[in-house]
Amino acid sequence: MSQDNKQQVDYAQVDMFISGAYILAVDDFSSIRRIIVNTFRSREAYVDEASNGAMALDKMRMALENHSPYDLVFVDVEMPVMDGIEFLRHLRTDKDLGETPVVVLSSHSDSEEIRECISLKISDYIIKPPTRERLYQAMAKAMSDRDQVRAAKGLTVGKDAAPREKGAAEKDYSKVIFKKLETIERLPALPVVLERIKALTHDPNSNSERIAMIMKDEPSLMANVFKLANSVLYGARDPIDSLQGAITRLGLNAVNNMATSMAVLAVMNQKMEGFDHKAYCKHCISTGIAMCVLYDHCREKLRETYTRDLLHLAGLLHDIGKIIIIQFFHKEFLDAVEFGKKQAIPLFVAEQKTLGVDHSEVGAWLGRKWNLSTMQMASIRYHHSPLMTDTGHDDLVMLCHCANYICNLEKIGDGGDTMTPMFDQRVFDKIGLRQGDIPGILERVRNEARKSEIMMSFLS
Repeated sequence: MSQDNKQQVDYAQVDMFISGAYILAVDDFSSIRRIIVNTFRSREAYVDEASNGAMALDKMRMALENHSPYDLVFVDVEMPVMDGIEFLRHLRTDKDLGETPVVVLSSHSDSEEIRECISLKISDYIIKPPTRERLYQAMAKAMSDRDQVRAAKGLTVGKDAAPREKGAAEKDYSKVIFKKLETIERLPALPVVLERIKALTHDPNSNSERIAMIMKDEPSLMANVFKLANSVLYGARDPIDSLQGAITRLGLNAVNNMATSMAVLAVMNQKMEGFDHKAYCKHCISTGIAMCVLYDHCREKLRETYTRDLLHLAGLLHDIGKIIIIQFFHKEFLDAVEFGKKQAIPLFVAEQKTLGVDHSEVGAWLGRKWNLSTMQMASIRYHHSPLMTDTGHDDLVMLCHCANYICNLEKIGDGGDTMTPMFDQRVFDKIGLRQGDIPGILERVRNEARKSEIMMSFLS
C-alpha cells in the first residue's frame, strides 16, 4: 500500500468497475476532491463530495436510505470536525455500512498511521496529490478485493454487489437527460431586467430611485411589486401609491427577491397534461410560507438570519426542476409519478430509479443557467437530503426540508408526490423542532397559506 505502485493500469478492468459506480470523495481541500471527481466522472462514475468525516457518514446513511449506497469512499486522514481515522472507526462499527471499501489519502507516509489504517480494513493508501493512474489502480484493487470476499461468502459480486435498487435505465438515461437539456434552445429564461435589478441591488451607490426607473419599463412587474408591498403577506398597514415608496419600504434586496419570484411564477404557470400546475404552484408558495413560520419558531437555534422575501423565494424555487422535467420529459415524469405510487416511494426516489436523476438535480442545473445565488441553489439541490449539503447554507436547506415535509403532510397544494417524502429526525433536532411543536406550526402554516391567494393571483 503505497504511492510507488508502478503497475500499468488495466483500463479494461478499470472500466468494468468504474462505469456506473457510486463514489464518495472526502477531503477538506476542494482541489483534491476535484481531482477525484474529474478522474472518475470522465469514466462515467457518479461522484459525491464531503469535506469531513462526519459529513461523509451522513451522506453514506442518506444514500443507503435512498437505495443508492456508495461502492467506494476515498477519505483524507487529516480533516477538521472528524478526521479520516475517526471516520473509519465509526464506519467499521456500523452494521449497514461497515463493509464499504475505503481508500485513504494522506500528505505523508507515516508508518504508524498506515498500520492503524490497515487495522481498520482499508483497501489502499495513497500519498497526495493522487495521480489519475493511482486512483484507477486503487479503485480496481478495492473492488476486486471486495468481490473476492463476497464470492467466498457466496454473495453477489460485480456491479450488483452494493444493495442498490437501480432503475433499469438509471446509468445511461441520466446522461441522456442532461445532454438533451444542454441542446434545448427554448429553455425557460428569466427576464433581462432581473439582471439589471440584481446588479443595482449589489451596487453600494444604488438607491430606490434607480431601481424604480428600471421597473417603470416593466408595467407587469411594477404592478406586482405594488400589490405585494400593499399586501398583508408582507405586513402592510398604510397603502403606498408610489413605486419608489414601495421599494423603500421593502428594501432593495426584498425587491430583487420579489422580482425573481414573479419571474419564477411566470415560468411555473404553464398548463401541462396530467399535471395540476395550479396545485403545484400553491405547494411551492406554501413551502415558502412554511419556511417563514418555521424560521420564526426556530430562530434561536439557527446560525443565519433570513428575511421573509428570501424564505418565500427559496420555497418557491425548491421544486423548480419539476417544471423542466415535465416540460421536456413529460411522459417520463408521469411514469415516475406512477412508479412512485405503485412502489409506495417518494417521487424524488422514483425519479432516480426511472430517470437516473431527480428534480433537485435538474433544478440545480437550471439554477446555474439562471445564475441564481448559492443560497437559493442549496435549497433547490439539497431539500431532500439536507445533511448532505456542503454549501454553508445549512439552516436554509433544513428549513426548506422541514417546510416541504409539512406541506406534503398536510396536502397544501400538490407537487406530484403521492407519498409523504422522507424526513430526517436529525434535521428536526438540529433546528430545535420537537414533535409537540408540530400541531401549532401546522395551524400557523394553514392560516398563513390562506394569504397565498395574494401570490396565486399573479398566475391569473
